[in-house]
Amino acid sequence: MEAVTSGRASVARSHAGSEVAILAGDRFLVADDLGDISPGSPFGLYAADTRFLSTYLLHVNGERLLPLSAYAVQRGAARFYATNGPSSELEHGALTLVREQRIDSSLHDALLLTNHTLNRLTLELTVSCGADFLDLFEVRKVNGRHSRMDCTQAWDGEQLVFTCREEAVVSRTKLTFSEVPWHEGSTARFRVRLRPQEQWRLSIQITPSAEIREPRLSSESGLRLRPDEPLWREPVLETADSTLKAAYEQAIRDLLSLEMISERGHRLLAAGLPWFVALFGRDLLVTSYQTMLLGPELAMNALEALAEFQATEMDDFRDAEPGKMPHEVRSGRLARLGHVPHTRYYGTVDATILWLIVLSETYRWTGDLEFVRRMWPAAEAALNWIDTYGDLDGDGFVEYKRRSRAGLDNHGWKDSWDAIRFADGQLATGPIALVEVQGYVYDAKMRLAELLDALGDGDRAAVLRGQAARLKDAFNRAFWLPEQHYYALALDGDKRPVDSITSNPGHALWSGIVDERRAAAVAERLLSAELFSGWGVRTMSAAMRGYSPVAYHNGSIWPHDNAIIAAGLARYGFHETARLILSALLDSSAGFQRHRLPELFAGFERRPGDVPAPYPAANAPQAWAAGAVVLGLRILLGIEPDGEVLTSTPLAHAPRGRLTGVHYRRRKLAVGSMRH
Repeated sequence: MEAVTSGRASVARSHAGSEVAILAGDRFLVADDLGDISPGSPFGLYAADTRFLSTYLLHVNGERLLPLSAYAVQRGAARFYATNGPSSELEHGALTLVREQRIDSSLHDALLLTNHTLNRLTLELTVSCGADFLDLFEVRKVNGRHSRMDCTQAWDGEQLVFTCREEAVVSRTKLTFSEVPWHEGSTARFRVRLRPQEQWRLSIQITPSAEIREPRLSSESGLRLRPDEPLWREPVLETADSTLKAAYEQAIRDLLSLEMISERGHRLLAAGLPWFVALFGRDLLVTSYQTMLLGPELAMNALEALAEFQATEMDDFRDAEPGKMPHEVRSGRLARLGHVPHTRYYGTVDATILWLIVLSETYRWTGDLEFVRRMWPAAEAALNWIDTYGDLDGDGFVEYKRRSRAGLDNHGWKDSWDAIRFADGQLATGPIALVEVQGYVYDAKMRLAELLDALGDGDRAAVLRGQAARLKDAFNRAFWLPEQHYYALALDGDKRPVDSITSNPGHALWSGIVDERRAAAVAERLLSAELFSGWGVRTMSAAMRGYSPVAYHNGSIWPHDNAIIAAGLARYGFHETARLILSALLDSSAGFQRHRLPELFAGFERRPGDVPAPYPAANAPQAWAAGAVVLGLRILLGIEPDGEVLTSTPLAHAPRGRLTGVHYRRRKLAVGSMRH
């Protein structure tokens, strides 16, 4: 099994072909296109970041069936169609299997086997099962197994129970079959006799559970099942552009499929399936900003939930500092036992700043000053973190440096270990000041000044605007690469510009920190052949030594990155460039199943007749990839909050459309245009 350990890209891979993932709260299933789980793969039934089912293989007469189709049919459910291949006993297509899997507190697997021959058939159907109870971090090979677990299995009639004990944690997986099998080890066997056209049904319920015997191992990060009532009553899009409509409607389905509820009742979104079913500060905040068109509920829940996890003290093991917002919150065995810091891990340099930006955006869309007042203590602590702990050397820029022995090397959104490189491929060493982070700080302080004006503190608002102006001036002197007519990716620990050409300066456009005289050069470079593949803007220029079209952060294409870049281009008036990037992103959606944009895809050049190349192990659905479509629609329709008015100025030559049911300041509006 190959282990890829590059920050969030760390995923164990040994399988080929498609996968299907379904989610309910903190429980999710990742299976192959037969609904099976092969041993040695990262597939499995997971709950609370633990794999409760690691082998689940169906055979008929000793052979696996041939997949026909597999897809998620609704939130938390999937359907699979299969048939048999040719053998000495059966002709091809003699049997069909329709399999429906649904997940709530348990996994429910319903199998329907049909005989399509003119003969009576006697078959043996077997279900091989196994449970390794690995922590998700172990499955992903981020960490090896940390301690010896005492595991057993036992049959009791129609039930098979796997039990595993480690320190004070007892984990169980119970499989209940609708018919009593005979069994060998952990394999259930069934004799199936079918007349012509007769059907045979088998139902299997798989229930994971864990008993925590010590209070110190409890976690506040558990996720409950979502309610039946959806998070949003999403606006309806009317448009003649079929690609835009299909991508928007799939994005809504993906976002709703990722909904989860924290133990304290906050309605949030998992970052993505399969590996990021957890609270991720950066992802949640970016998605909240992207989806303001759908309503402010996600943003308000996210702001409150993250404020409850805001750090109050220094903790090197967790990369925590007072006022800092979390990067990732996990509830698995390794986190509970203290082997990894992820019950609350704070290795993010930007989530704290993005929290302030989303607070401001929420106020712009709701006008809810009471909510701002309620969040203000967390905002004060976040602002203090920027000025006190974020600026490690007092130069006015926010930097990061890993302190945790178990933490990430890089703390920006490109957080893989090799993401911050010079043009010659050399890795930068810290503390690292990222180009986009300085822009986020500038935007956050300008936005907080606006909130302070609304709260009646004009003097302090003026101080923040002054700080933002000085930061903008210093940034444009320190980060500009005169020979490249572009901004550096970062400053390294010696204050040398990290001179690789990347997508990150597009985020600086979004924030407004880019000098207006240099914005045209940035826009031109973003659309150059080295960065723009035809499907989107690459994370790294193809002219760089560290470039690869299939590198996680060094040449691939990320939908959320492109949507933010497009928002930045539109902010500076480069509407045609923004439209071209969004059009490419929508075109790429048509190359994926059901117009679902994945977390990322490969950065190969677009050629006539091509479709975008997938990135192995990309999360799909993924929250901020789906959110990119919603933000892209907002940019295309030119929708912006302006006090009591929501304005709409569509981009020239963009697909026309109208959204009905947009929630804005307690009103439901129709915005956009249907002109063609």
